Amino acid sequence: MHHNKRIRYEKHDYEIFWTSQHARHVCSNFGQDKLHDVHHEDIAQLLEHCDGVEEENNGRCTFLNWNNQRRCVYEIHVYLVKGSRNRPGRCVVYSAYRSNKQQYLALAAAHRSR
Repeated sequence: MHHNKRIRYEKHDYEIFWTSQHARHVCSNFGQDKLHDVHHEDIAQLLEHCDGVEEENNGRCTFLNWNNQRRCVYEIHVYLVKGSRNRPGRCVVYSAYRSNKQQYLALAAAHRSR
C-alpha cells in the first residue's frame, strides 16, 4: 500500500493530499511553459523541504522552495486543514510553479547570499 507523504509545519503533521480537480490542473499545466516544469512527485519533495512560508488566511499558504537541484524559486499553493488527535491534518495542494514574483526572488537571493 502506498502512503501519502507528510510534512510538518508549526508543530502539526499534515498529509499531502490531492483533489482530482487540482491534480488535473497540475497535470494539464506540466510542460506547457518553463514556469510549469513540476509534477506531483516534484511538488511533494519541494513541500518536504520548504524554505519559507507565506501565510494568507483561512489556512491558505504559499510554501516557497529555493534550495533545490534546479536552483529556481518554486511556489506551492496549499490549504492546510488541521487534523485531530488520531489523524494527521491535510495539506491540500492546489497549484505549484516556478516563481517569477520579484518579492520571492529577492527573498531567495537574500537567503542564498548569507
